[in-house]
Amino acid sequence: MVSKRSPNEPPEGRRLEENTTVALYGSGALVVIGPCCVSLQGSGFHASRRQKYGNVFKTHLLGRPLIRVTGAENVRKVLMGEHNLVTVDWPQSTSTLLGPNSLANSIGDIHRKRRKVFAKVFSHEALESYLPKIQQVIQETLRVWSSNPEPVNVYRESQRLSFHMAVRVLLGFRVSDEEMRHLFNTFQEFVDNVFSLPIDLPFTGYRKGIRARDTLQKGIEKAIREKPLCTQGKDYSDALDVLIESAKENGAELTMQELKESTIELIFAAFATTASASTSLIMQLLRHPAVLEKLREELRGRGILQNGCLCEGELRLENICSLKYLDCVIKEVLRLFTPVSGGYRTAVQTFELDGVQIPKGWSVMYSIRDTHDTSAVFKDVDAFDPDRFSQERSEDKEGRFHYLPFGGGVRNCLGKQLATLFLRVLAIELAGSSRFELATRTFPRIITVPVLHPTDGLKGPPPFTALTWTAKRRNGLLKKEEKERGRAGESETDREKKGIKNVGKAGVLEQRSAVCKLRAAQIEGTPHPLKEGLPLEQIGARDNGL
Repeated sequence: MVSKRSPNEPPEGRRLEENTTVALYGSGALVVIGPCCVSLQGSGFHASRRQKYGNVFKTHLLGRPLIRVTGAENVRKVLMGEHNLVTVDWPQSTSTLLGPNSLANSIGDIHRKRRKVFAKVFSHEALESYLPKIQQVIQETLRVWSSNPEPVNVYRESQRLSFHMAVRVLLGFRVSDEEMRHLFNTFQEFVDNVFSLPIDLPFTGYRKGIRARDTLQKGIEKAIREKPLCTQGKDYSDALDVLIESAKENGAELTMQELKESTIELIFAAFATTASASTSLIMQLLRHPAVLEKLREELRGRGILQNGCLCEGELRLENICSLKYLDCVIKEVLRLFTPVSGGYRTAVQTFELDGVQIPKGWSVMYSIRDTHDTSAVFKDVDAFDPDRFSQERSEDKEGRFHYLPFGGGVRNCLGKQLATLFLRVLAIELAGSSRFELATRTFPRIITVPVLHPTDGLKGPPPFTALTWTAKRRNGLLKKEEKERGRAGESETDREKKGIKNVGKAGVLEQRSAVCKLRAAQIEGTPHPLKEGLPLEQIGARDNGL
C-alpha cells in the first residue's frame, strides 16, 4: 500500500518519493494512528526505515509530513542553516503551552536578544553560586531515598529531584512540602501533554495541558510577588534573580507574563531531560561496578573522598571540573542514553540534503540519538566505555557533529553546563557516600518517548525493575528498626548468623542489608558479629567498597 504524492507538492528527490511508503503512518484516515504506531515501535521503527531508505527519509508526525535526518554532515547542514535554510519548528501544542514569549518559540533578532539575557543565568559565576544549593538538594534527596523502606522508583524520584532543584535552586521559591507536591503534580500534568494532539476539547490531553499551565502560572506569579519578602538576607543569587537583573542590564525588563513563561521554560528545560540522564547515570553505575570504583579512585586522588566520607568544603566548581574521569562518565551516559531524541525545524526554502530535496514548508527532525548510534568515529558504539572520551582516545574530537547531546548551532542548549554540573554532583554523592543495588533480577527495558527512560519508571513487579538503596550515609540516618533489617527471603538461621532480625515480607528485597548493619556498627562504635577482631576501618573499606 503506497500513498501517492500530491501534484501540489514541491518536486522531491528520488529517494524521498520512494519513501512515501512511510506516509501510510500519517496519511488519510490513519493521521491520528500514525504517531502512536511510531511511538510503539520506537527506535526499531526508525532504524528499519533508515536501513531501507538511508539517512534522510519521509515519515509523518501528528499528521504532518516530516523529514527525519541522521548523520553528522546532514545534521550539521540543518543546524548551521538556521534562519537561512530552516527555522525553529515545534508541534502546535508545544508552542502554545510554552507561550509566545518563551526562548524556544522566538526567532531572529528576538531570539538572539533573549539568549543574551538568559546566557548570564548559566555563566561560570552563576554556576558557582548555585553549587552549594544543588549539593544540598541532592543530599536531602538521597537521605529521603535511603530512609524509604520500599524500593525507590528512580525515574519518578529523579523527576522530583530535578523539579526541586529547579524550584528551590534556580527560582529560589520557598514553598512548603505540600505546595511542592501540588506544584510537582501539576507540572507533571503539563509535561505529559506538551506533545499532545492540538485538539482543544474537554478531557483531551491538550486541554489538560492548558489547565495545568494556567494553574502553574498563577502559582508562579504569587511566588514571584512574594519573593522580595522571602529573600531578605539571602547569601546567593538564584537563576531568576540573575535573569531579572540581566534583562534590566540589556534594556529588556521583563513583564510579569514574560517572567511566568520564562520560569515555566526554565523548569521544563531542567525537568524531564535531567531526570532521564540521572536515571541513566544510576543504571550505568549499577551495570558497571568497575566504572564506579574507578570514579571513587579519582575522588580519593583529588582528596574529595577520604576514609569513605566526602570531605566538606572540597566540592567546588574548580575541583569538580578537574575530575577528568567523571567528565568521561557523564559524556558517555549522554552519548549512549541521550535524553532527547532530536530537534525540529521547518524548511524556509527547498534545499537538498544527502541527495534528497527537502520541500519548503516541510518539517525536518534531526536525530541526535540516531546520529550517536550510527557514528563511525565511536568504536564499539553500543558499549558503555567512558574512556573513549579520555585524552588518549578523544573519539568525540574526530567530528564536531558526531557528538551533540545538547544540540548545536545558534539553538544549542544554553543550560548544558548546569545540566552537566548537576549530573557530576549527583555522581559524586552516589559514589562517595551511598551504596545501591538492583532490587530485581534483570535490568529494565528502555523506551524513548517522550524522553529516554526505563519502562514503567523502574517500578512494579518483574519484568519491570526498581532500585533499592542498601547502605546509609555516615551521618546517623539509620533508625533503630532499620539497623535490624536485612534481606528478605533469608532463613532465620542465616539472619541470626548475621545478627539481623525483624525482616519484612518474604520474597521482597528490602532496603536493609548486611552492609547497612556494618555501617550501623561503625556509627555506634560496635564491631559487627562476623567481623570481631578486625579494625573498623578495614571493615568499612572492604565491605562498603569505599
